[in-house]
This record gives sequence, C-alpha cells and structure tokens, in this order.
Amino acid sequence: MPGTCVEQHIHDLAAALRGAGHSARLITSPSTRMGGRSGVGVPSIGGKLLPEALLQRRGFAGPLAHLPLTLRDLAKGNFDVAHSFSPADALAAWAWASVTHRPVAFTCIEPLRRDCLAHLRLRRLLLSRAVEGSDGVIVPTETARAALWRWMAVEAPVIEAWDAAAHERLYRELLATRGH
Repeated sequence: MPGTCVEQHIHDLAAALRGAGHSARLITSPSTRMGGRSGVGVPSIGGKLLPEALLQRRGFAGPLAHLPLTLRDLAKGNFDVAHSFSPADALAAWAWASVTHRPVAFTCIEPLRRDCLAHLRLRRLLLSRAVEGSDGVIVPTETARAALWRWMAVEAPVIEAWDAAAHERLYRELLATRGH
C-alpha cells in the first residue's frame, strides 16, 4: 500500500477510476510512481529516475529531471485529459496541452504553507503555472482548499480521490470546454 499522502491519493483515484470502468494512465513523478502501476492495475506514466542530486543541492523544487521524458510519454499517448498531482508534472501536462489542445486537470494535494512555498527554487513559480495553466484545479480536502485560496487566490472544488463520478464529471466538463 502506498505510504505518502500523494501516493495514497493516486492509489485511491486509480482504484475509483478502475472500479468505474475507466481506462486511465496517471501522470506521476518518479517519487510517487509505484513500479509503473498504480497498484490497482492502472498504468502510470512519467519519466524514468534521472539524476536529481545536483538540482536538489542547488535548492530547486523537485523532482524536475523527469519532465522531458514525461512530456515524451504524454506525446506518445492518445489521452483525452492529463491529470497531474504535482506542480512539476502539471508543467509537463500544460506543455502537452499546448500542442494537443486537450484539457489538463491538477490536484493540489498538499496543504500549502509559507514554509513549503518559500524554501525551494521554482516552487512558487511551478505552483502558479500549475493552477493558472490547468483547465481544472481540484483539491482533496477542505484544508487544502483553504490553503490554495489563501496562498494562490484560487477557489477549487473539493473532490475526494474515491469519487470517480465527480472526476468523470470534471473531465467531461473540461473536454466540453476545450471543444472535444
């Protein structure tokens, strides 16, 4: 069973989508990918583990080194929606969307705090791009919603990971907005 909050969210969403009969691939970064599978039979995509040590030593938010490979994997697939769970992965999804004209959803899982926004290079910029560049931004809890409003002035709906029907409604709305 996944250990972190992000891994748990991805696991629960994958299980819900699978249970609702959807075929999905989840974008994850190497730190949250569980052996290329979500643990419930939903494949995940994302770059391979590349050296991050230099970026980490320089104080950059990460992981970042996987982004070119994640973008390559997105470009290879015929996806309707890209749903990301980290600001860095949202950047790759946004780049994909700018070429494919398909929608991007971003789940801001972590409750934002001053210390987590200010301590790493690019952290605030990546988060800003994630929320501004995504067609739909959601949060899994009221705490995360309040923090996103406080720090980014973004009002996001709360959709829990297990709620496949709410995710499906969101995806359909995003596809309708993008004209697909």
